[in-house]
Amino acid sequence: MRFRIKLEVIVFACMFLAGGSSTLAQQKGQWVPGQFGLNAGVIPDPGVTYANLALNYSASQLNGPNGNNIPGINGTYSFWVDENIFYYVPKHKFLGGYFMPYVVLPYANGELVANITGTNLTTGGGGSGFADMYVEPFDLGWHFGKRVDFNAGYAFTAPTGRFTPGASNNVGSGYWGNNITSGTTFYITQNKGTTANLATDWEIHGQTTGTNITPGQAFTMEWGFGQVLPLKKDFSRLLQLGLVGYDQWQVSHSSGTLLVAGIPIPESSIPFYSVHAVGVQANLIFPAKDLSAFFKYYDEYHALARPQGRTIVFGFAWTLRIPKPTAAVPNVVSAACSVDQSSIMADSNQPVMASVEGSNTHSLPMNYSWTATGGKVDGTGPQARWDSTGVAPGTYTISAHVDDGHGVSSSCSSDVTVNPKPNPPPTMSCSVDRSSILAGERATVSSTVIDQTNTPLTYTWQSNGGQIVGSGASVQLDTTGLAAGDYVVTGRVANGSGGAADCNATVTVQAPPAAPQASKIGSCNFKAGSSKVDNVCKRVLDDAAVRLQNDPKATVVLVGYADPKEKKPDTVSKTRADNASQYLSQTKGVDASRSSSRTGAGTEGAGNDNYRVDIFFVPDGATY
Repeated sequence: MRFRIKLEVIVFACMFLAGGSSTLAQQKGQWVPGQFGLNAGVIPDPGVTYANLALNYSASQLNGPNGNNIPGINGTYSFWVDENIFYYVPKHKFLGGYFMPYVVLPYANGELVANITGTNLTTGGGGSGFADMYVEPFDLGWHFGKRVDFNAGYAFTAPTGRFTPGASNNVGSGYWGNNITSGTTFYITQNKGTTANLATDWEIHGQTTGTNITPGQAFTMEWGFGQVLPLKKDFSRLLQLGLVGYDQWQVSHSSGTLLVAGIPIPESSIPFYSVHAVGVQANLIFPAKDLSAFFKYYDEYHALARPQGRTIVFGFAWTLRIPKPTAAVPNVVSAACSVDQSSIMADSNQPVMASVEGSNTHSLPMNYSWTATGGKVDGTGPQARWDSTGVAPGTYTISAHVDDGHGVSSSCSSDVTVNPKPNPPPTMSCSVDRSSILAGERATVSSTVIDQTNTPLTYTWQSNGGQIVGSGASVQLDTTGLAAGDYVVTGRVANGSGGAADCNATVTVQAPPAAPQASKIGSCNFKAGSSKVDNVCKRVLDDAAVRLQNDPKATVVLVGYADPKEKKPDTVSKTRADNASQYLSQTKGVDASRSSSRTGAGTEGAGNDNYRVDIFFVPDGATY
């Protein structure tokens, strides 16, 4: 057993360490955790931004698939990567958001030294050079209100780094990667000083060059909670501190075959890797100069089927902003629309009053015009009346256009929802297949629902005892462990239009019947010194045989007695019981397994009571 355990450790270690840094790349995704933390959803100001991110990862512990350090493996695994990141953010919006493509040109340096104690297995590797290039050609960022910044995009990882199958100085992965990314920053406080952040990356990998191996997909989540502290009263210098972390999982099997010491190992048999880390981040921000510097430290507290270590990240970012054009028109017209009712009922023919508050910086007289996407709107001033006669249910937009008569204008709009007439709520009735059951049994509760909306129905069930089993229009009440009494099952159905109905069904739970007991059903008497079954005894045994036929799961126990003064009383008592048992099996056809014989002790001076066989009937579930 000790040899088997040691062999399994060696095989896993070889699978992980063989080929040095090249195989380590296959055990981890292309995305190196630690890229984001605070401000995950924030994008740079319009212009060109250069960021430099230096990341160091080091580990001296290799964990198995159960998360425990593999004993007997000593060494270190570490690498540096310096990422040169170039962003471009145009000043014009696209799809309501800011377009932010960027590219990462990394330079990497790594080293692996490892040996397995008690074996002649050692490995080592390392190399440096430009690693795989990361390109995110499509990335959009939006401001949702004043509290949420969000960006999402698609990227690919090009295998531009040096890679040769089996080499120990690789700095590239050797395969293409596709990435789906997102970043979110939620401003917890109104002044945006306190934030919660989340960045995600989903990796889909191609086949490794020179092999038949396609690494499994991976998902990475990086998060952080931060607080901004002003270092100067004019907010020209800010310090941001926060708690950060990352979590990375392999989410699908790799495919292909890995050669370990010449032995082909299916990639699908290699356990999934994962890693989880928590740490701190500090940012120094100069808003007026569009310059910031950062430092992050992560400690990995749990890892499966991969190294467990720590990550250090530091760097800076600087933006060359695009100059903003000055306003060509000195006069500015603004308009704000409102309605006295944002929703009305269909066919109510109820009018809606719309208003616009228009102004301009030169206080010039203004002209008003109104339009609507449905219905009829009347008015030529700051107020108008919208007539909903004949419109179908839906949302309609009432728009106002305001101009100063000199080519400067502004528009605004308000929406009015015309709700359909409400449908009557559904009706629901419940029935139970058995209103009274024993504890431990199940009762089926069924519902009958009438609904006129033809929308999907959702059922929920609950009871004041027992467990509800199943879902939908029919469920079961499991009464296991319930005391005797009445229990109410309540059902509720809701349609897609907001209507709901309830029903109840009562189930009476009865206590289970008492456990069966063995009982004496007769006796056979014998003459002193005799073990012969006479005709009287046969009739008694015949009755016992009939009862066994009527109850196929029951058995009988035959207890023989002898007077202590009889010759060899123990033998006589046993023979009497055995003869009675043989009569049942050989003459009456009772299976021998359904009767058993035992001996009882005769009582001194009991006389004829000592010359007998007692017959005990043992129902199914009883013992004797």
